[in-house]
Amino acid sequence: MMDSRKKKEYESMGNKYILPKFRKSILCDHKLYFSSYNYNGFFSIDIKTGRTVLEGYFFQEGIENTMLSGSMLKWGNRIYFTPVLSRHIYYYDLNDKEMRIIGRRTMSDEESETDFRKCSMILYSFGNIYLISPYEDYMLKIHKDDIYEEALNVKEEYWKCFHTEYSYFSDAGYYEWNDRIYIPVEEKPVITEWKKKELKFHVLPYLEKGFIASFGYKNTMYLLTCNGEIVMIDIGSMKILKKENLKVQEDDFSQYRAAHCNGRTGYFLSYTSDSCIKIQLEDCSAEMVTTEKEWGIKAIFGETFCFSCFDGESKYFISDFNRLAVVNNCSSHIVTLEYNANELREHMTRRITERKNNEIITEYDMKFDLEVFLQSIGQHKPARRKTDYGIKIYNSMKNAIEN
Repeated sequence: MMDSRKKKEYESMGNKYILPKFRKSILCDHKLYFSSYNYNGFFSIDIKTGRTVLEGYFFQEGIENTMLSGSMLKWGNRIYFTPVLSRHIYYYDLNDKEMRIIGRRTMSDEESETDFRKCSMILYSFGNIYLISPYEDYMLKIHKDDIYEEALNVKEEYWKCFHTEYSYFSDAGYYEWNDRIYIPVEEKPVITEWKKKELKFHVLPYLEKGFIASFGYKNTMYLLTCNGEIVMIDIGSMKILKKENLKVQEDDFSQYRAAHCNGRTGYFLSYTSDSCIKIQLEDCSAEMVTTEKEWGIKAIFGETFCFSCFDGESKYFISDFNRLAVVNNCSSHIVTLEYNANELREHMTRRITERKNNEIITEYDMKFDLEVFLQSIGQHKPARRKTDYGIKIYNSMKNAIEN
């Protein structure tokens, strides 16, 4: 049990530090990298010391509080981002520590260019990186020469088969097996089989809902439906081998977007809570467990650890008390993330001064975050809500700009 002094210290952490907000991360060279919601920044975490550094930012974007990027993929010496709400496709060069933009293959007919924002899935296959959007018509292909192009019109193929619009989901996951990629669909119990220019759609019988998340092991795929069914299918025949209903009262399974499999046990994990779904691969039996109990994470009073990243034998969980839990087969340890608060304030001040007068700085309020984002420094109307802490931050930034 944590003593009252320590508890007070952690509960006040949000007032001590203006913490970046993030969920997903990616491991590269013993560091976790993530893009923050509220700083339009790209950060690294030293997994041994917890030292967290602002590496760069998405320089062509406004100061957005929602996700400019979602998933990430390392390819060579670069980290590529899915442009969830950004206006460009970015990559970060691990060698020279620079953020760069991916250009379009052809610059003609700009008005008809597909809107690549909200691309939420990123994968590497067939020698290229592909971005998949839950809403737009095309898969996008990124080439090694820093250009992208439209690779495949999914909308047309889906319409031919079902006479309705398609909807991929960001974290439904995919599985590559025998040179083919299998991608679940959210709106219908459908598995998309993809190989380069070829698309096939397999409808799974006796299911009412589409899929939230998935993972594969050998020639088998495990899927979580929108209504909480765990489905085990044979990829070759696309037949349902087993089906398990979760015996819980929860009716919203949309938070379980992450998936992990160790060859004997599989998990559907959450980026926003400490609960996860544990599956025995052999018989498809499933149960709800907590991250702290399942992996022996020693949380302190009131602390919640959410899944962030898996790499090799290690799993990484971020807590709302600004701590990182590193879990492997042998042990687990926890480090506190150490930010340079002055660096964050300088970064926000610099970003505000870079914006044009007619651009909007949106407001955001969340526990342990910068409590207020002003809609615009140059606008005449005040922010919709200002806490005392938010007013202090606003005034300090405004004074820095004016002086």
